[in-house]
Amino acid sequence: MWIKPSLIVLPALVLAVGHAAWAQQAYFSMTGEFPSIGDQHHFGVDLSRPVGSGEALRFEALASGGGTNAAGQSIPDGGIDSLLELFDSGNNPRGVSDDAGSFFDYDALLSWPGVAPFPSGPDVPLNPDPLPAGGYRLELSAPFNNDFGPWALDIVGPADALALSGETAIGAGVIQSLAFGTTGAGADLATLDVAAGGAFSVSGPIAVAHGRVTLGGGAVNAHTLQVAAAGVLRGHGQVTADLTSDGETDPGDRLADERGILNVNGAFSQTATGALHVSLDGTDNSAPANPQFDQLLVTGSATLGGALAVTQATTPALGDRFDVLIAAQLTGGFDQTLVTGTALADPTTALALLYVDGDDADALADRVRLFATYAGDTNGDGEVSLVDLDVLGVNFGMAGTWQTADFNYDGVVSLADLDRVGANFGKAIAAPTASELPGAGVPEPATLALAVAGLVFGGSRRRLREA
Repeated sequence: MWIKPSLIVLPALVLAVGHAAWAQQAYFSMTGEFPSIGDQHHFGVDLSRPVGSGEALRFEALASGGGTNAAGQSIPDGGIDSLLELFDSGNNPRGVSDDAGSFFDYDALLSWPGVAPFPSGPDVPLNPDPLPAGGYRLELSAPFNNDFGPWALDIVGPADALALSGETAIGAGVIQSLAFGTTGAGADLATLDVAAGGAFSVSGPIAVAHGRVTLGGGAVNAHTLQVAAAGVLRGHGQVTADLTSDGETDPGDRLADERGILNVNGAFSQTATGALHVSLDGTDNSAPANPQFDQLLVTGSATLGGALAVTQATTPALGDRFDVLIAAQLTGGFDQTLVTGTALADPTTALALLYVDGDDADALADRVRLFATYAGDTNGDGEVSLVDLDVLGVNFGMAGTWQTADFNYDGVVSLADLDRVGANFGKAIAAPTASELPGAGVPEPATLALAVAGLVFGGSRRRLREA
């Protein structure tokens, strides 16, 4: 802390006033603890393009004076006397802030000249203007007053340029929470980008609002990872946390047409608004660094809802199998399945969505399998038979999934699905080696009669259309 005069004249506060035209802003709000004197925390900050004083860019500590952070969370006062320093990739200093709050408020605000209301002795605003594109290191410390205790930090900047890329604890300090997202209208997302060999670790929760976690082989460690409906988890690497997704989960990167394997050490839950995106470009995932289809591998249980969105980059062959999600146990199922891309070569075949017991050990489904089979094969045994006809009869006219006879994934069991059963009835391929769940029962006479009658009616409709 640097001593300030007792008489303080408030300068004009230059914040967002006059900058209503600023584009989307990314914010990263963190809390943590320095348990010992001398603890520090360093953060990787990346700029994908130059950023100048005509745009908001600020690094702000809030622990001493308290207040409300950029994520809207209330921060109590009484924390550390913070010092913030920014360095470029060549270790050149690019700004420093000690005390920028009101008198006896020892919080720091590192930004452009004129933004901090009470710059103290060592303060140097961000420089040069603009800051060039590149990687930067933000250092948070408490060197004055032999300080230790709780800290709070905001990093705010243009969403199309700013990304948080990593963290390093110096001493015993920990990050206790991270909440991030994007404000303003547009397509840009605040991004936590962790490359191969990197890690971002939080002892408590990570909350992703209108934002994106991108893993390029790196790791994210937390107690929980919550992805909101406007959020995205994308890439290959490792998440050690219980993961709940109301948004998008994308192993690999569908936008870049890249397949990947995403490992979750913990439980996985996808809600009704969530979507799991997978891309298929072959069946061989024996080389984890170069997989041919996307996989989500979960060490704990997986609770499913929402959508499964499948992109076929190549044409699967009849009998191909893709275990796109493997967990200790599955609960629930996807509410809808969306299949796009290259169709199977034979229009009477399709990708069946099956919930299977892959280890044949406990009769409990533990994986989501996409199986290239004949349309009409409800249980994935490789054959269209009376069993499948019975399933269709029971569910005719209702909302459905593949296993309840919705073979074209339009959400309802209809005459179109009945036509597919008729076209493929009696056809068979090699059955899967694992037991498919749920198993189909022996047809009851009433439902069998209904299905057969519908099949005849469907055939008559086809003949009428052809006439």
